[in-house]
Amino acid sequence: MTVGLPTTKADLDTKMGLETGALYSALKVVQARQLWLADAARNSPYLTTTLGYTSGEETLLRAAYTDLNTLAGIAFGTTPPTFGYAYFGNAKGLAGVNWIGS
Repeated sequence: MTVGLPTTKADLDTKMGLETGALYSALKVVQARQLWLADAARNSPYLTTTLGYTSGEETLLRAAYTDLNTLAGIAFGTTPPTFGYAYFGNAKGLAGVNWIGS
């Protein structure tokens, strides 16, 4: 007797294709956000005065997206990895109680 949904090759192929596409898309979004943060129009006064971030929050945002952008570069083969570096270290601070990583 089978309990739950059965797994078929087609199901697995579809799920893995969707997961791969979602990861690729998420990394591309990270790269775009990093460019947005690096834009001169997004300088510290814009983030702190206009949007209301504290300087500590701004530092965390920039550090997290620098790390995630590096991770994207590693995934796309444009950046060499630094072994032993936790690329999600700063990003954990952005997720708060919703962080599901280790």
